[in-house]
Amino acid sequence: MATVYKAYHARLRRHVALKMIHAGLVEDPQFVLRFEREAQIIAALDHPHIVPVYDYAEYNGQPYLVMKFVEGQTLKQYTAKNAVDAQSVLSLMQPIASALDYAHGQGVLHRDVKPSNILLDAQTTAYLTDFGLARLFENADSTISQSMLLGTPAYMSPEQAQGGVAVDYHSDLYSFGVVLYEMIVGQVPFTSGTPHVVIHDQIYRELPAPREMNPNVPERVETVLLKALDKRPEMRYASANELMDALREGYTQNPDAGAQHATPAKPPIQAAELPDAPVSQTVVIKKKPRRQWLVFGCLALVIFAVIFALLFFRQLRELRMLRTATAEITVQVTPVEPLLYEVASLTLEDASANLRLNPQNAQAYLQLAQAQFEVGDQAVALGTLTNGADYANDLLRYSLTAAALALQHNDINTAYLFSAAGLDHAAGTERENAARVWVGEQLYQAAEGEMPNVLLLRRMAGEWGIPVTPMLEALAANSLLAHNRLPAAIAAVDAALSENPSMAEVLLINGEVLAARGNSDAAHQNWQLAHDQPDAPDWVRARARTLLATGTA
Repeated sequence: MATVYKAYHARLRRHVALKMIHAGLVEDPQFVLRFEREAQIIAALDHPHIVPVYDYAEYNGQPYLVMKFVEGQTLKQYTAKNAVDAQSVLSLMQPIASALDYAHGQGVLHRDVKPSNILLDAQTTAYLTDFGLARLFENADSTISQSMLLGTPAYMSPEQAQGGVAVDYHSDLYSFGVVLYEMIVGQVPFTSGTPHVVIHDQIYRELPAPREMNPNVPERVETVLLKALDKRPEMRYASANELMDALREGYTQNPDAGAQHATPAKPPIQAAELPDAPVSQTVVIKKKPRRQWLVFGCLALVIFAVIFALLFFRQLRELRMLRTATAEITVQVTPVEPLLYEVASLTLEDASANLRLNPQNAQAYLQLAQAQFEVGDQAVALGTLTNGADYANDLLRYSLTAAALALQHNDINTAYLFSAAGLDHAAGTERENAARVWVGEQLYQAAEGEMPNVLLLRRMAGEWGIPVTPMLEALAANSLLAHNRLPAAIAAVDAALSENPSMAEVLLINGEVLAARGNSDAAHQNWQLAHDQPDAPDWVRARARTLLATGTA
């Protein structure tokens, strides 16, 4: 529901994280109130392993949080690239246990504990972040409907998954236990099916025994995990620190345990996997039916499908307000197809095996490319993405997903190339404007990353038979400008102006180039024109207002 940016705070003379609520949610007072409550909750917490908030303010009616910037990666990213042994589990998770117990002592529930909400700095010191779903468990007032299922299905406690059921700190401890289970066993307990099937499994299905999933898990460690993930809240550990103490003791009684599960068990090979996303999102997943469920399983699923359908349609009424074209919200309650695929995170070995099993599955190529990006093989990833396009049923969606993967790994030339392909496939369709908004905002924000090679981009686009649009020329100019290549930026933006002199994105960036050339009056004229274009995306108008207010680029 919000986007986090890296920013420089001039007065504090330090980089900070700027968390801004999505423009499409500003008009909803409930979301604004929830965002403000997050600021108040975090501000009341003072713990060395909880990311602190420095300020809460609004700009042109758009609320934002100023928070500590943690230079590093998420636990999810770390575990995808590194083998996790016993010592790693204990050292990484002990600070989070301390942070959770502290928050619970202050009466605060997190409600979305998962690897992507745990940040690791350069020294691999862990911090708990994203209290966007948090609440005070002694306060009956809430901005969230009791019927809404909020959280991430794979890490959600049974009581939280039921919806409308009062939860306490035991729910966070369950989610914390799932994170430990995943680090130790190699995968989360429940992964198969749609989010609602995973929710059903959290509530009713017996926990898969850790040693059945990974025989290298020590018996005493398995006992700890089984207690931590008991369906009954009162049977779990009383605190996260108590859980960590038990886990440490379990490893101490088996000193060889660290080496035993240093390499986690690999997840099953699948063409698509349940993504790490809140249940309020719609996920497109193609799965084979679960073979172990026979007559009883089918009957149970029908019953619970009815139950969850009732909950879903109740949520749907509340979700109709979520209309935004940003990349992070992949669900829109409209008949328009989504722009991006969810790409499962696999190791290079598993992704390669997956592609061998599914040689005509476009998403298998995306998964392999992501794994190749993770190990630094950008050129190989480009080849994989190019080959996968031959099997894509939705070339727009495939191309923009490829661009997103490249952006995540700072391969800016590949990102521009597939963005050009995506815009070409979007032309004349109902998704044309959404693609324009997504590409424009994403590449504009990536200006300070790797600098694009404009000549290479034009040559490769020509070989593919796709145009480099005026917007892409202007966005390349913006990146060149950010890298102090003013002459090249002037040439690129002039090329864009020659093709479409009235496009909002082109005018916006031309203004920034003019400002860099010292022509502030002309810069302001361009920013005003960009803002006033009838089809200007929201992000362009917001940026233009900022530039007009500050007078500088």
